[in-house]
Amino acid sequence: MLQAIREQTTVKVGGLLELRHPELLEGTAVEIVIMLESTPPTTAIPPTLASLIGLGRGCFTNAQEVDDFVRSERDAWER
Repeated sequence: MLQAIREQTTVKVGGLLELRHPELLEGTAVEIVIMLESTPPTTAIPPTLASLIGLGRGCFTNAQEVDDFVRSERDAWER
């Protein structure tokens, strides 16, 4: 008779999986099926704030553009 044990675990460094279960007796033949989540977690380093400058719609691409905009706004108020 086929018996199933369902466990969830996290993949460790180097793709290592560790599974311990009291029903798993030493010497018993088993078949392992691995089902991955649809979106694995990312381990990428989040971007720095400086790297985001100019990426948003309508954002300034450098400090000079900011200075020019602020100067034009001040000039408009003084008129």
